[in-house]
Amino acid sequence: MMKKVLIIGGAGFLGYHLTKKLLLKKKYKITLLDNFSRGKKDKYFRELMTNKNINLINQDLTKKINFPEDDYLYIYQFAAIIGVQNVLKQPLKVLTNNFLIQNNSIKIALKQLNLKRFIFASTSEVYLGNQKYKKLKYPTPENHKIMLYDLKNSRTSYSLSKLYGEAMIALSDINYTIIRPHNIYGERMGFSHVIPELILRIKKTKKNGNLYLDSPQHKRCFCYVDDAINQIYKLSKNKKALNDVFNIGNKDEEIKIIDLIKLISKIMNRKDIKINYSKREVASPSRRVPDLNKTFNTIKINNQTSLLKGCSKVIKWYLEI
Repeated sequence: MMKKVLIIGGAGFLGYHLTKKLLLKKKYKITLLDNFSRGKKDKYFRELMTNKNINLINQDLTKKINFPEDDYLYIYQFAAIIGVQNVLKQPLKVLTNNFLIQNNSIKIALKQLNLKRFIFASTSEVYLGNQKYKKLKYPTPENHKIMLYDLKNSRTSYSLSKLYGEAMIALSDINYTIIRPHNIYGERMGFSHVIPELILRIKKTKKNGNLYLDSPQHKRCFCYVDDAINQIYKLSKNKKALNDVFNIGNKDEEIKIIDLIKLISKIMNRKDIKINYSKREVASPSRRVPDLNKTFNTIKINNQTSLLKGCSKVIKWYLEI
């Protein structure tokens, strides 16, 4: 018998890639729930929807929802108002809508007859306050004490909404796993993230042109989406991951943004570009490195995709769309 799975935010970045993985297993009946405020009905999504084992519900979870009793075994909750511009320009909407989405998602979960696990996608941004106050340990473990930053600061709205979402599911009567993704990248993630944004900017830069780079010394550990989805899937099936929090990401190949753009330029054969540093202040954290010991001790992980290989795949995809 096919196992039923509900992916909330199923048309988005993680939802799309998780759906592809589940379909390869050939044992899941998948329902995607999305209002397409961010997820797109592009050709890749439309191709996915031709599979007979996928059902789509176009629903806005910020509004009242009448969701019938069902027998979903797993619910993945990936939906949220995200994006730096949304956070900075509409912080109250971010706080309010992310609460409503999580509240309605939990209501859906409580109606399920045989739910095994509710997987909630939180964020590495929960450590924003620690970073601002320079009280963050690297690599950062899941049990790090969390400090709240200035509540009047717009950027706090997103991290606070996710922390509140974590508390909501942890205090419910639902079996759960909370994940905190760290700098996941891959195909079909849009252009408002560092790697796709750099690809687009390099593509648009004229021969021997100048490219101005913000925060060149900031450091990140980037995780290719297939590796992230593999971690999420394995944790959702693992009994040791029940009712706990796990970092998702890559603990290796920490890289400065200046070296990242050099790597992408090399792959794109654009050595002619002159990289200059802009003087614009950027609010993003200067460093982000997850401690993955807990995750990797819970699930078996083979070699992860190298940054060179992952970027090569993503560049190829973005240049072809």
